[in-house]
Amino acid sequence: MKQNSFLKNLVFVTVVLAAVFAWYRYKGDPIPFVDQPEVQVGEMEVTPVQDPEAEEFTPTETAKKLNTFTQVLNYQSGRAFDSYERYTSWVDLKKGPTGKESSIYGLYELYDPQYYADETDEAIEEGPSLPELETAVDSYRVSLTQLSEIAQKANRYYDHEDYLDDAMAEGKSMHQPLLQAFSRYFAADKTLRELLLPLQTGQIRKETLEYSEGEYNPRWHGLNTTLKALDLIGSVRGYTTESVNRDTFALKLDGFRTALEAWERAYKAEGSADSWSQGCLTQYFEFLKSAKDMNRRMRDKVPFDESEKMWLRSPSTAHFVEGTPAKLYEQFQMVVSSYNSNPLNDRHVWLTEPTLPVPTVSPR
Repeated sequence: MKQNSFLKNLVFVTVVLAAVFAWYRYKGDPIPFVDQPEVQVGEMEVTPVQDPEAEEFTPTETAKKLNTFTQVLNYQSGRAFDSYERYTSWVDLKKGPTGKESSIYGLYELYDPQYYADETDEAIEEGPSLPELETAVDSYRVSLTQLSEIAQKANRYYDHEDYLDDAMAEGKSMHQPLLQAFSRYFAADKTLRELLLPLQTGQIRKETLEYSEGEYNPRWHGLNTTLKALDLIGSVRGYTTESVNRDTFALKLDGFRTALEAWERAYKAEGSADSWSQGCLTQYFEFLKSAKDMNRRMRDKVPFDESEKMWLRSPSTAHFVEGTPAKLYEQFQMVVSSYNSNPLNDRHVWLTEPTLPVPTVSPR
């Protein structure tokens, strides 16, 4: 009799406990009477619930988006600037072409504006939302297309020497629309560069956090030196040294030199095994040499001789003169090329290739 009573009580308790466990599981609350395991930080990966309105993206996704926009700029921009330099090398911008010039060179046709179009569309739609940058990219593409259309028409006109048949009539009628298209393009190019730069440097700063600072860590030193190089080139404006504050330049030059020498020491300490450093250091030291030459010219007030003044008249030849912003820009372009072509990882953010500031285009 006592045994039957005991069995009845046991069944009752079991049913009650099962009901309690089921209820708490349904609610999602911790089950009472059961010790919860203590989870240490780092013991397991916790995936937070994301607010759809505030999505977070990985550094890889951010880098992919920025690199796509940078790729378009690096591919198209140089050709557009070269075309402008070609045109202005023989045309008086105020008067326009007359047909009486001693040499008529025309200008260069631009690269296809649709190149990288699919990749750009995809980048705008995917990855982190960057409205201001995306708007700037769209404006850049519109201005590029407009410039490409009239540049193609003008290039064919001059290449076919049609000005011999119409006394330069069409060349004269295209002059102002061509300058206006260049003006719109240069403005869009400048805006896009100004928006990309802080995003690029921000990503590089984040990337340095992945590598511990230390005497024997060449990759940390390489990224740090790249930031110093960007800081140095950012202090340069215009074609001549008159546009540069020497004290500021000298201070930034010293910071870059110190960082670069530390990078080289770290690289050698690694037994020259870091391929990324190996692919970049030579160009960075060439950039340092050009910066030193420019600093000495400003410090010692070295005047330009007549042949140097002649080279400096044109953006396409200004880089032949040592100790000038144009030469420094040329060497920095090699720095960017080596940095972009030697990616550290899939989070590596490319840099925009530099261009010398273009004289203000003032179409009527």
